[in-house]
Amino acid sequence: MAHPLKLIDYRVNEHGDVSGVLFENPRTGVRRNLYWSICIELDGFTYFEENWKTILSFEWLVVPSEKASFEISEQNTDGLECSWYFTYQHIPAKSGTITLEPVDGFRAFEISFSVVIDSPGWDEDPCQDIEISGSVKLPCSGISLMRDSFFPKPNSEVEAREMIAPFFPEIADFTLKQEEDEDGWPIQEKTKFYFVPQ
Repeated sequence: MAHPLKLIDYRVNEHGDVSGVLFENPRTGVRRNLYWSICIELDGFTYFEENWKTILSFEWLVVPSEKASFEISEQNTDGLECSWYFTYQHIPAKSGTITLEPVDGFRAFEISFSVVIDSPGWDEDPCQDIEISGSVKLPCSGISLMRDSFFPKPNSEVEAREMIAPFFPEIADFTLKQEEDEDGWPIQEKTKFYFVPQ
């Protein structure tokens, strides 16, 4: 008898986003680059008489300015990670592929994916080789730069753009979003610069 998690039609519900962050960590060997993250929401389903909403995420992608495909495996050495958030857990995918193509001047991405996951299930009910696949167009929510990740720190919008531009020339077409903290101070002056598509 098939495991109930293998009988579910895991459909993309058209919600989610794509975002990028300029990041480096010399101590761990992470080179400076623009790293992209993808969040894909899936339709809810019933399991153990409970309703579940799950998310599929892809992290640490380095995206060129055209269509590109990436392999996901347990032996991956390029940093790419894929996780399924289910039963209050973050479950790594053990294999798969993802293809994405920036469209509309990086205002959105066309994405197709197929991943295989081993889930611990719920209440000692594990399931192996769950297949989740789909296609979706998601918006780009923005590009960020965390000031404390760099030395010297960028102190202006111009300096932040100059740091991002070698990795993402399209930053010239993005606008600085002025966010404020709970005290009404611009976040950019404290922690980060955040650019959004025009």
